[in-house]
Amino acid sequence: HPGWFEAPGGDPLTDPRLGPAERGTARARWDDPQVAAALAAWQGRLEQVHPEDRTVLAERLARALATPGPYAFEYRIRLPDGRTRWVADRGEALAGPDGRVARAIGAIRDITGRRAAEAALREGEARLRLAQEAGGIGAWDVDLLTGRQVWSDRQYALFGLDPALPAPDMAAWFDLVHAADRDALRAECDAALARDDGGFGAEFRIRRAPDGAERWLAASGRVVRDAAGRPARMLGVNRDVTEAREREAALRSREAELRAMVEANPIGVLRGDVHGRILEANDALLRIAGHSRAELEAGTLRWDALTPPEWLPADAAGIAEAQRNGACTPYEKEYLRPDGSRIPVLVGFTLVGERREQTIAFILDLTDRKRAEAALLADKAALERAVAERTAELASQERALRRIYDRTPAAFHSVDAEGRLIRVSDEWLAFLGYRREEVLGRRTGEFMDAESMRRWEAALAELRATGEEVREVEYRMRRADGVLLDVLLRARAEHDAAGGFLHSYSILFDLTERNRAEARLREAQKLEALGRIAGGVAHDFNNLLQVLTAALHMIGGGKADAARVERYAAIALQAAERGAGLTRRMLAFARQDQLQTGPVALPDLLQGLATLLHGPLGPDIRLEIAAPAGLPPVRSDRMQLELVLFNLALNARDAMPHPQGLVPADYLRIRVADTGQGMDAATLARATEPFFTTKEVGQGTGLGLAMAHGFAAQSGGALLIESRPGQGTVVTLWLPRAAAEMPTEAAAGG
Repeated sequence: HPGWFEAPGGDPLTDPRLGPAERGTARARWDDPQVAAALAAWQGRLEQVHPEDRTVLAERLARALATPGPYAFEYRIRLPDGRTRWVADRGEALAGPDGRVARAIGAIRDITGRRAAEAALREGEARLRLAQEAGGIGAWDVDLLTGRQVWSDRQYALFGLDPALPAPDMAAWFDLVHAADRDALRAECDAALARDDGGFGAEFRIRRAPDGAERWLAASGRVVRDAAGRPARMLGVNRDVTEAREREAALRSREAELRAMVEANPIGVLRGDVHGRILEANDALLRIAGHSRAELEAGTLRWDALTPPEWLPADAAGIAEAQRNGACTPYEKEYLRPDGSRIPVLVGFTLVGERREQTIAFILDLTDRKRAEAALLADKAALERAVAERTAELASQERALRRIYDRTPAAFHSVDAEGRLIRVSDEWLAFLGYRREEVLGRRTGEFMDAESMRRWEAALAELRATGEEVREVEYRMRRADGVLLDVLLRARAEHDAAGGFLHSYSILFDLTERNRAEARLREAQKLEALGRIAGGVAHDFNNLLQVLTAALHMIGGGKADAARVERYAAIALQAAERGAGLTRRMLAFARQDQLQTGPVALPDLLQGLATLLHGPLGPDIRLEIAAPAGLPPVRSDRMQLELVLFNLALNARDAMPHPQGLVPADYLRIRVADTGQGMDAATLARATEPFFTTKEVGQGTGLGLAMAHGFAAQSGGALLIESRPGQGTVVTLWLPRAAAEMPTEAAAGG
C-alpha cells in the first residue's frame, strides 16, 4: 500500500486505511517482546517525530524490525528550535544467526525542499485543471514516434468523446477535422516540426462525434525534441472559439455594412483629430472638399487647411464644447476648395479615444439649401411686394365698395351663417329708422312680424342646407316706430370651397305702396265685377219678366181657351223657375242658400252639358266626354254642378290660344284639363279668390273658380288645381258617391 506509506499519521490498530488482516499483523508485531525492546531503544528518537506521524511510524518500525530486509520511511520531525522538517529514513534490518532481526543499519536525509516542491506541483496541477475547465481548454500530448495521444477530460469534451475510451490516434483525430481544413492543419503540423522553436498554432473546424455539430477550435503548442534534437513529442492545448468566430464574423459584417453606409452616404464623413489631421474620409467628403483619395492617402489633406481663417474660431469653439460634453452642437462654416471657391457646410462631430483627441465628423453640403434659401428670400420679397400691392388694391376696392354699399339708394345688409347682421347700409338704416349699433349682431328675423320671422327662419335653414345662391321672398318688417312695411328681400349666398354657407348679401325693396295699390285695384275690380254681375242679372231677370209678362198678357187678352191658358201658363211657370234658379245660383255663390242635393247621373249630365257647350266653346274647340259605363251617381246639386262644369270649360277655353281639347277623368273624380299656358305659383295660389282674374277687362268676372271651389266644399267634396307655366292646367273636382238606394234624376223623371 504505497499510499499508506506516503501518508503517515494515525494509529495502525485503528487506521481506516488498513484491512482486518493488516491490523491483526500489526498487533502481533507490536506485542512481540523483541520488537517491543527495539521500539524502546527508539523511544528517544520517536519523541522528536511529529505527533501526527508517531503512531504510523511506530507501526512501520514494528513491521520493519519483525522481518529482515530493507525499509524506507518519510516523516516529519521537530527540531529543538520548534521548526518542522521532512526526513527520508532509509535502511535495512539485518538478521542474526537465528534468522531473526538482530540490528538495523540506515541513514536519514532532509527532504523538506523536495516535499515542498511536490506539494507546489500538485497545487499547480490542480489550478491548471481548474483553469482549463473554466476556460474550456483541452490539453493534449502526442508521441510523435508512436502516434499515441494523451488527452485531458476537457479535450474529450471538446470532441464529444467519452473520457473512458482511449484517445484517438493521429489518423482518427484527422478524421474528426473538417475536410476543408485538414490539408491546412497537416501543413501547419509539418511546419511546426521544421521550425527551430517548434511553435504550433492553427484554427480549424471539427465535426463533433455524437451530433456532427460543426465547431471552431484554436490550437497552440510546441514540439519537444530528444537529446539528439529529433522531434519526440508535441504538447499543446485546444480552445473552442466557435462563438468568438461568430462574433468576429458578425462584427466584420457589421463593419462592412457600416463602411458601405458611410461610402454610400451623400453626407461627408471623416475620422481625424483635434489637431487638424484627416485620417479617413468617404467619397462624399472628398467631393465636397474638391480633393482626391490619393491626397488623402498621402496624408496631405487636413481639415484646418480646408477651413478659411475666419471660420477657425468656430472650429475651436466646437472642439471645446466636444471636450466638455463628448460632442458638439452642429454649426455652419465654409470649406475652401482648390479652385478658390467656397462651399457652405454644416459640421457636427464627436470625440473618441482614451485621450479624446480623435474626431468622427459629419459634414453636410449646404450649397443647394443656401441657393434655395436665397431663391426663397427673393421669392418672399417678391411675394411680399405683390401682397402689399394686392392688399392696397383690395383696400382701395373695399373702400370703393363700402362707399357704394353705404351711398347707393338701396337698403343693403349682410348676415353670417347664424343669420346675424354683420353690415347694413345707410339706406337700410334710414328705411327702417334704426341706428347702426342697434342692429349689428341681431338676427334679421327680429325686425319682422311673427309670421314673417317664421318663414325667414325656414328660408335661412333651407338656404344653408341646399346651397342655393339667390332667393326672393316677401316679408313684413317692423320699423323702429312700430309701423309694418311690406318688403321684398332678395338675397345672394356665398359658400366656401366645401359648399358651406359663409354669409349672404341682401337688398330690401319697399313693396308697401305697391301692395296698397294692388289692394285698391282688386277692390275696384271687385266693384267692376259686381257691376257686370248686377247688369247680367238685371238683363236675365228683364228677359224672364218679359216672357212672364207676355205669357200673362196672352192668358188675359184672349178668350178663355183651356189649352191656350195651359200653354202660356207653362211658359210663365218656366220663366219663373228660371228666375228662381238664377236666384239660387247667386245665393249659392254667396253661400247663403241651401243646395238641392240628390243623386246625379254623371253620363247624362255631361251629355246634356256637351249640348250647351258647343256654342260657347266655338268651332275651334273639340269637346270630348269620357264617362265609363256603370259609373255610379254622385250626390250633388245638379244645377250647380252644371254651372261649375260650364264655367270650368269656359276657363279652359280662354286659357288655350290654340285649343287642343278637354280630357275629363274617370270614376268619381271629374278632371278638366287643358293644354294652355298654365299658371305660375303666385297666380295658382290666388286662383280661387273671388274676383281674381288674369283676363283682360270685360272678359271675365273672377268668380268661376271661386264659385266652383264653394260648390265643391258645400257638396262635401274638394277642388284641386294643378298647373305649371307652359304645361296647361288640370282642375279636379272630387264629389261624394251617392247612396245606392237613392234614385237618380233620370230615374225619377227629373
